[in-house]
Formats: sequence, C-alpha cells, structure tokens
Amino acid sequence: MFAIFRLPLPVWIAFFVVALDMLGIGLIWPVLPQLLAELTGEAAEATARWSGALMVAYAGMQFAFGAFMGNLSDRFGRRLILLVALASLALNYLLMASAASLLALFVGRLASGAAGATMSVAYAVVADATNERQRAAAMGLTSAAFGLGFSLGPALGGLLSLWGTRAPFYAAALVVSLGFLMTLLVFRETLPQDRRRAFSWRRSNPLGALRKILEHPALAGVFAVFFLMNVAGQVYPSVWNYYVLVAFDWGPAMIGASLTFVGIASAMSQGALSGLLSARFGDYGSALLTMTISGLAMLGLGALPLAPALVVLIWPLIVATTIGGVAQPALQSLLSKTRDASEQGELQGILASLVALSSIITPVVATQLFQAATIGRPEAPLPGLVFFLSAAVEVLAVALLVFGASRGLKRHRSLNPPIPPAPPRA
Repeated sequence: MFAIFRLPLPVWIAFFVVALDMLGIGLIWPVLPQLLAELTGEAAEATARWSGALMVAYAGMQFAFGAFMGNLSDRFGRRLILLVALASLALNYLLMASAASLLALFVGRLASGAAGATMSVAYAVVADATNERQRAAAMGLTSAAFGLGFSLGPALGGLLSLWGTRAPFYAAALVVSLGFLMTLLVFRETLPQDRRRAFSWRRSNPLGALRKILEHPALAGVFAVFFLMNVAGQVYPSVWNYYVLVAFDWGPAMIGASLTFVGIASAMSQGALSGLLSARFGDYGSALLTMTISGLAMLGLGALPLAPALVVLIWPLIVATTIGGVAQPALQSLLSKTRDASEQGELQGILASLVALSSIITPVVATQLFQAATIGRPEAPLPGLVFFLSAAVEVLAVALLVFGASRGLKRHRSLNPPIPPAPPRA
C-alpha cells in the first residue's frame, strides 16, 4: 500500500488534476434532478430521461473526441492538451450555470464532453512516468482520483444547493480552474520530443480507434472485457439519484452523502488495493477477482428494495461494488504493457472512447428501464431491476475474460516480444 507514496511526481500531478476535474462533475450531481425540474416543469423524479440524455450528450462527445485527444497528446505532449481541456471545461461550467433553457444546458454539456480529455491524457502521463512494476499501482491511484472527486463533490454540492441550483456550477468552474493553474505552474511534460510521433487523422476518430483494436485481434477480448465492465459500472451515475429517491425516499442531502460514501469507498479501493492485488494475483487475476465481487454486490443492490428493512446493507454493498472498479486500472495496466511510449496517448484515447461508449449505452438503457420499472409500474415498482441487468453484464465480462481474453493474451505474448519499459521520469 505504501508503495504509492514512492510513485513519480507526474503521477501525483495527474492524480490531483483528475481529482479536481471529477470534483467539478460531482458538485453538480445532487442538484441535477431539481435543475431539470426547473427547466422542464416536471417533477424531479420524472426527469430521469433528461438526466440520461445529458449523460449521453457528454459521453457521445467524449466518444467522438477521445481518440482524437489521445493522438494529439502523442503529437504535442500531455501538458498542452491538459491545459486546453481544463480551460474549456471551466468556461463550460459557467455557461451551464447561466443556462435559462434545457437547450443551453445541453450545449454546455456537449462542449464539456468534447473538452473532456483530462482522463485519457492523465492515464498517458502515468504510462509515461512509470515502469511495469509501478504501473498497476499508479493506474489505481489515478482511478482513485475519480472516487475522491466524487466523494467531496456531491457532499459540497448538497451543501451549496442551499444557495440555489446554480451555485454548484459556479463552484465547479472554480475547482476546474484550480486544476488548470496546477497544470500550468507545476506539471512538467512527460513525453519528450524524441518520443512523439506525427498526428494521423486516420487513427484519431472512433472508427480509426476501432480499426486499431482490430489490428491486434488477440487483444480484442481484453478491450471487450474493459468495455463490458464499464457498461455495468455506469449504472451508478445513470440512476443512483433516482434509485434511492424511489426505493428509500432519500432527498438531496442524503443522496449527496451516499455519493460521498461511494466516492470514498472507490478511492480507497482503487488507491489501496490496485497495487496490492496486482502484485499478488497479477493484472489479469486482479481484474477477475474484483469483477466477480462487484457482480455479486450488484445482485444485492437489485434485491435490496424488496426488503427495505435491510436498507443498512446498502453501505457494505456499495463497498463491494466499488471494489469492482479495481478491474479498470488492472486492465489498463495490462494493455499499456503492450504499447510503447509513442502510443500510450492513443491507447488511453481508445480506452476513453470505450468508456464513453458505455456511458452512451448504459444511461439510455438504464434510465428507460428504471422508468418502466417504477413510473410504469406504480402499483408494484421495481427500482432495483437496473442493478440485476448490471450484474448480468458483469457476469458476461467475467466469462469473456476467463474463456476468451486469457487465451488472446497468451497468443499475443507468443507473437510479440516484450516492449522494453521506458525509464521513469521524475
């Protein structure tokens, strides 16, 4: 666990940049149902489809621009792309804070999605700055920044909602601006000129990213597992607000507290367990174990509304589902070891596009299923049905990892000699 404190400085800079970025996203989450109710005139619990549409808009732009931004960072370096992305995000939060219509809110969300390059570039920074022994722990630390941002963001957003539904958006602009200043003043470039490569439009679009995956058919199963794992995990941001509202009658303050707990559990799991589990079981074994635990916990969350007296079990079930998040840095670490330094931005851009694609599919399916299982069944609502679906997808990912991806990894290693690791950069 203490090995994370010996990671290179650029990894910690990437961690704090991502944490501030996710803090900005988490700030607005508790007030989103109320803001959508203001703009649409509907009841807050009936706005799940608009919340899902906003997520799809954001994720759609990330899907379109993920590989593009990753390839740009391979050409121009990580620092410049981070600065442009963070500045754009801060401006877009200000736009959404002043939104007087649903259309304006969507425009801001689309622009934020296009600028959302901080994640893929931050992971490329980690790959630049670490060796293979450090990689899983460093990826886990950066992933933990997601949990840290979400743990603080919703709690602060719930408090700021006392000053109105717009206050969290102004606060989000402020914290992302802090990330911009940190990158500008502290961050040193991790991709030197001699490791950069020419920019290619052919490789910098979603179809080009898909072709890149298919160039390595032996690894396609690993990419598919990564995608399915994220499809399952996206159920949390898709319907959690509405799930606890309908199942347990929680308000904004309790929703913010629960999201804070999710974030803390996620940060602790990914920050503390990623390196330990990968060292003990390897990247593959770590992913297999944690996805299995998460799938079982999703089943528990789905069943919990059927026995509301057991609501206290929601907290250990949340912890168990967040352990599944360890699979993401494990798979990222595994895949990063198959690429050299000049391709790390592209690889992380491809993975970011897969995350974004899952963020398009799951909100559409989960919010529609949730409304059909609750508002469509007022006599016998089933708010936990979406978690049963998530558990089924997780089981599919585990089966694919065991029966498909593992064989593909062995075949890839037999056909490709190991890539010499780049020396860590301080």
